Amino acid sequence: MTPGDVILAGAPTSVGALGAFAAYQADVVHVAMDESGFIPEALATAISQMSAQGRRIKFLYTVPSFHNPAGVTMSAARCLEVLGICEQVGVLVVEDNPSGLHRFEGDQIRPLRAHARDGVVYLGSFSKTIAAGLRVGWAVAPPGIRDKLVLATESAVLCPVSFAQLTIRCQERRCRSGSSTLETGRGRCHRSRSWHQTEPMTTSPATRPARPSSTHRPDFLSKPRPRQPAWPLTRTPRSACATSPVPI
Repeated sequence: MTPGDVILAGAPTSVGALGAFAAYQADVVHVAMDESGFIPEALATAISQMSAQGRRIKFLYTVPSFHNPAGVTMSAARCLEVLGICEQVGVLVVEDNPSGLHRFEGDQIRPLRAHARDGVVYLGSFSKTIAAGLRVGWAVAPPGIRDKLVLATESAVLCPVSFAQLTIRCQERRCRSGSSTLETGRGRCHRSRSWHQTEPMTTSPATRPARPSSTHRPDFLSKPRPRQPAWPLTRTPRSACATSPVPI
């Protein structure tokens, strides 16, 4: 990205994305949205205006599922319209989808990347699916863009946090082996190697397993701790100190 490049984004757009674009001196052109995402006519008009002015459009930035901060989700039909407009003029689409897997009602919307592999860069984050403190994300991009992303990451952060990546790797192995316990808004899902059972969260108090009391203390905390001996506060007489010089 070079200073002066145009980035098309929804109106409104998240503050984090605007700050990242401003750091590279890009010009953000907002495109009107409705309850189904980008308005195709407004997107086509914005692209035509930038082309008439001779300005270069770097990419279209979109959050198709649970948009931040608008909260809207782009419908499947609207996704195809937006992709069709971008493909006609050769505009790259950056799909930021950190919360797309958090759908508990309705049908899952296919990402834009599933419809156009060569013209979409897909961004995801483990901080929304595993733990908020794991500030680790990923990108799915064409080979040419992926190689440049690797170089940009190395120059920006030098080296990612190894502990966070190791934590994600361990969680992935647990999920693949079937020994993890996942909790979602619909129910608690117990997975093991030999059986799979889903226990609804709406169980009555009579059938719900009893939780341990908060006043229960483990044995190692209930036992009194041995008292440490006091540190001897004796002073060495001055006459007992060595007075001979120490060779260096």
